[in-house]
Amino acid sequence: MPCRIALVYDLQPPHAPADHWAEWDRPETVAAIAQGLSRLGHTVCRVESAHAFRRQLETLQRTVDLVFSLAEGRHSRTREAQVPTLCEFVGLPYVGSTPPTLALALDKWMTKRLWQAEGLPTPPGACVARLEALDSVRLPPLPLIVKPRYEGSGMGVDVDAVVHDAAHLRRRVAWTLTTYDEPVLVEAFIRGGEVTVCLLGDPLEALPPVQRHVDPTTTLSCHIVHQSWRAPAPQWQLPLTMTPTLEQRCRDLALRAAQALACRDVARVDLRVDATGRPWLLEVNPLPALDSESTFALLADTLGWGFPGLLQRILEPAIKRFTVSGNLFQPSRHFSTGCQQNILHY
Repeated sequence: MPCRIALVYDLQPPHAPADHWAEWDRPETVAAIAQGLSRLGHTVCRVESAHAFRRQLETLQRTVDLVFSLAEGRHSRTREAQVPTLCEFVGLPYVGSTPPTLALALDKWMTKRLWQAEGLPTPPGACVARLEALDSVRLPPLPLIVKPRYEGSGMGVDVDAVVHDAAHLRRRVAWTLTTYDEPVLVEAFIRGGEVTVCLLGDPLEALPPVQRHVDPTTTLSCHIVHQSWRAPAPQWQLPLTMTPTLEQRCRDLALRAAQALACRDVARVDLRVDATGRPWLLEVNPLPALDSESTFALLADTLGWGFPGLLQRILEPAIKRFTVSGNLFQPSRHFSTGCQQNILHY
């Protein structure tokens, strides 16, 4: 079914610090997604930023059928939910998870507590909002890893985030609190390998797990080490033997983790696997990267879908939701051409 789609996104500023804007998309990523949607027969209207989407909402209600948001938002711990919230306010169909899911998934501490309540394995840890709180919280044994509570895309995590003594822990927590001005998650660091699981559909289905290359010294994922490495790049390793049993355990655990947060359409779950072969949940991303180097894009090529085929599988559940009789979101107009690659800037 050809649709008029509003593609909403945030662009990385040129020459900006990589970590500060890591969640935002590069121009080539947005262009590739717009081109892929067009190749599927859809008409694409580009909208740069959630703020532009808000200002143009009344017009977009009349000119688009579906919203596909990549926008990370800004200035809020619930920033990824901004565009879907506006869509629900006016009844515009949209791709992806609902606002509560997006807001919860960005909060690493609340996500961890939910998984623990569901009996799902996730590294033990604590959340601290002040440096002095380190003296009173109960922490698991060293080594530990320190992360900002409300960030994604590896923000705030580099080779110095893994701490092996009390002095290093105190310095790293102080740095993270100051740099990101938000609470800090301190959790057990699971040495071993790292696996990511992509999920698609409504209900979700888990795709084959992908093992990430890791640095042999720190065992941190290559995408973390690469952005902070100050010496020649290490020789990446794949330390895990991905047996059918381990693959199935990762798929099942990732699916349960995403279902606990009510993710839909598209999501990615990251796990660490310890020396005994036990997987541990790290985080879930219901607004995952879709650039050419992302796990989703690489997996789509491996499975023979191509990039447009991946986009089609992300779109299909959303289109079905608003075309099924009796659903809240009903198409209210005939599909037509128009809104040809317009760009509404923030």
